[in-house]
Amino acid sequence: MFFLPFGCGRWGRAAPRISAMAAGGARVPPGSPDRKPEIMAGQPLSRNRRCRSRGYRSCRRSRGSSHFPISGTAAAGAGGDIIGTPPFMDGRAAARPLPVMNFQQLKAVHEAIRHGFNLTETAEILHASQSAVSRQIRELEEELGLDIFQRHGKRLVGLTAPGQEVAQIVERILKDRDSLRKAADEYLRIDGGGLALAATHAQVRYRLPETVMAFRQAYPQVRLTLHQTAPAQIIELIKSGQADLGLLPDGLPRPPDLVTFKAYSWSHRFVVPHGHPLLEVRYPSLEEIARYPIITFEEGMVGREKINQAFRDRGLEPDIIISAVDSDVIKTYVALGLGVGIVAERSFDAETDPKLACLDTGALIAPITTSVAVLRGSYLRSYAIAFIQALVPGLGADEIRARVESPPDLGVAA
Repeated sequence: MFFLPFGCGRWGRAAPRISAMAAGGARVPPGSPDRKPEIMAGQPLSRNRRCRSRGYRSCRRSRGSSHFPISGTAAAGAGGDIIGTPPFMDGRAAARPLPVMNFQQLKAVHEAIRHGFNLTETAEILHASQSAVSRQIRELEEELGLDIFQRHGKRLVGLTAPGQEVAQIVERILKDRDSLRKAADEYLRIDGGGLALAATHAQVRYRLPETVMAFRQAYPQVRLTLHQTAPAQIIELIKSGQADLGLLPDGLPRPPDLVTFKAYSWSHRFVVPHGHPLLEVRYPSLEEIARYPIITFEEGMVGREKINQAFRDRGLEPDIIISAVDSDVIKTYVALGLGVGIVAERSFDAETDPKLACLDTGALIAPITTSVAVLRGSYLRSYAIAFIQALVPGLGADEIRARVESPPDLGVAA
């Protein structure tokens, strides 16, 4: 296989260079039976040697020229000459083979998209230079024959229309590669490995300790990573592959590429310092609680919308003087006598919180349901399935695998 340039008037000049020389070096007229196709030594077929040598089908840097592979006697040159494989090559390709697509190129594209087209951050994540990342992206684009990214000078500014589809395929390939590795480890019965879980502080601090303790006893060689983060970031950690599982509370979107399993429900508690007037009221209402300053979760945290909705339904506007990320901080300022605290139910314990008391209010705020989320199509090791089953008792391993492997339109939310 070798490449012929054409366009911009170059065809008429390039073809004779290939076919007009006989084996002995003398020029032979077109049509002569002694005419033999031969490539002149030292005469490049294209000014863009990089594009030519790598065998790319097209190149935007060749000043209007287009390169295309020719094998056998498939192309006609100037003057009707048939240009085929030179006999001295004995059927072998004249140019080097096409470059092989590799995972480094795919990872470069994937990370560039994930980091907002910032090649500096992408290079840091991949532990490579920025020029190396740019080269990997460009080589993949040249091999595919299309632009994946929109550019402004040397900067990446977005995805092209075909690049959007390529990005989805790249993400799927990288995900399948990870699944393949996990499947191989499972087949080889490698008990060691890692399991990453993303959840809010309240879940990691108060709901998971017992589950983690039992899991460590069953799988002592598995390294467990707990990502404490805001609810909105849990989905991103799962989709990016940084978390294998996530605990999603009510109110968060359920993207079609996630599979969820309902795990448990929990409520809020109202806490006050000892001696607070509300402790003398039996079953205090929201109207009575709203007379005092409120200390609770900040906007965007688990349960804050449920708290806001409970007060709105009664036409109340609570005086929230302090907003915090986790229950421990809330309890600290409640103990100082600054207001009434609204915390997750498991975060209060009479023994560990001796300065506080819990109001007997009943269900003034709607409960929150937490689900275990998994990326659809991912391969789950046996210990990952065991962790899900610990949070969702009665759920079979076959059901979990079937749900995770099902396409989005067949997935049924649990």
